[in-house]
Amino acid sequence: MSPFNLMSMVKICIPLALCGCKERQTLVEYWDDDKSRPKEIVQIDSETGLKDGSYKKYYSDGTLSMEYKYTEGKRDGSYKLFYKNGNLREEGAYEMDK
Repeated sequence: MSPFNLMSMVKICIPLALCGCKERQTLVEYWDDDKSRPKEIVQIDSETGLKDGSYKKYYSDGTLSMEYKYTEGKRDGSYKLFYKNGNLREEGAYEMDK
């Protein structure tokens, strides 16, 4: 590919990639008042209010219980479930909540 064609592609791809970025906010709920042990951490799409991105839930001692990925409010992608001792219990994948 010639340098001219490569630069043209870069000029087109970068703005397209930036337009596709969603603005997310991360919400954290804590088990305790001093905010040292999270209960759950979830990413929310700022426009739709739906879960969109990573989701993590914790046991009351702060050990990770589960982690999922969400797309437009539906579980989508890999997930992991953990025992209270931290060992992996199960892992798999969802495709739009199935």
